Amino acid sequence: MSDVQELINVNWPLFVALVLPGFVSMRVYAMIHPVDHTPLKDSLLEAIALGILNAAVLWWAIALLLTSTNFWTQYVLILLIFVIAPAIWPFAIDFAMKMASRTGLILPRAKTAWDNYFLRRERCWIIAHLKDGRRIGGYFGDQSYATLHPQSGHLYIEQLWEIDQDTGEFGDAVLASRGLLLRPEDYHFVELKSVSWSKE
Repeated sequence: MSDVQELINVNWPLFVALVLPGFVSMRVYAMIHPVDHTPLKDSLLEAIALGILNAAVLWWAIALLLTSTNFWTQYVLILLIFVIAPAIWPFAIDFAMKMASRTGLILPRAKTAWDNYFLRRERCWIIAHLKDGRRIGGYFGDQSYATLHPQSGHLYIEQLWEIDQDTGEFGDAVLASRGLLLRPEDYHFVELKSVSWSKE
């Protein structure tokens, strides 16, 4: 029998108290930073570790919860320990990791070169080289979107522009364009050009 199974069998309330905050933190982190999908059983130890860290930081709140007899005090402390604090830790961790990455203390966090660029949210001109030989030009702006790991490669380009198939020069914006959706299997590669680049 594993150590986790023994913990569940011996003291399941303690197990839930450790795992619940950990899973809250993991779910919030997955919403603010791309992560690999892992089966529940493989996430269990990570959730327990995060729960232990949460308990270590909030030991004072846990001690107060165990000694308080006031309903509202207990209610607020339960929200703090099991929901509020675990939902805040991912933002603090993400910020700390970004700072460490920028200063070179850790490796870049982006999984791919694609993610590294599009996580910057920079506006640019895009030329997509389709697999049928055509080229499509467009503007990637604030309303555009690029998916990240683990499903990198899907693109929403918010505005299409006419493009010369021989020279690659841009013409005029496509009238009434609402953009274009591209899947990874639609193109070989995409060119990215600065917004200050002359299209002619």
